Amino acid sequence: MPPLDVSTNGATRLEIGGRCRGARWMVLLDDALVERAGGEEELVGLRAAGVVAASARGRWRLQVPGSPFAGWVHDGPTAAQYGAMARFLEPMTLFDDLALQRARFAGNADLLDRYERRFLHELH
Repeated sequence: MPPLDVSTNGATRLEIGGRCRGARWMVLLDDALVERAGGEEELVGLRAAGVVAASARGRWRLQVPGSPFAGWVHDGPTAAQYGAMARFLEPMTLFDDLALQRARFAGNADLLDRYERRFLHELH
């Protein structure tokens, strides 16, 4: 298994509430967040796109097969899986993350928005 980079943003932790960080190579959710996205029925679409969706004791692991992807635009062999995961997670995704805005995007809200929604839209 490839190494896993877990974000530890102190400021994000304070504002994330009942949301998640959006599409990543692996996303961990509880039953409440899965229900918020439409329930297990909506996971059928994720599985059809090739995303692994497994549960154990009220917790869910969503994972794109293969190695993690990092970057702005993804048009490789797992693009459909990242897109499907992003659409599933969109209702509960924390957008406008102030920690990212300050640390990585120098207050450029438009650039941050494009980055946070990179798997939802074509950016070519």
